[in-house]
Amino acid sequence: MPGLWFLSVALAGARARMNGNLALPIGLHAGLIAANYVITVGGLAHFAPHAPGWFTGAHAGNPLAGTLGMGLMAMLAVVLYPRAGLQAAPVTNTTTNVLSVEKSNAELPSVIVE
Repeated sequence: MPGLWFLSVALAGARARMNGNLALPIGLHAGLIAANYVITVGGLAHFAPHAPGWFTGAHAGNPLAGTLGMGLMAMLAVVLYPRAGLQAAPVTNTTTNVLSVEKSNAELPSVIVE
């Protein structure tokens, strides 16, 4: 289903824009699910049986199945997906110098326990 694929690209783009933080993708997904529930259960939109299947989708309860849902998710993916490459964090050397560790251990007083 192309609409679902565009949604996953949009959510991945939201995560990339937030530098790996999942707050925006989780909030966006929760908002879309809540909006679908309110629209469907609240009766704000009704499935018209005479509407073309390619436009609304074959299943009445799936908002991403038709061209309308796919188009909305494609626009969301274009808006959220980063255009420039992600900036990589500078790599720092976390290894310690072995000689400095041995030198610092040599300066420590040695305690002999008998």
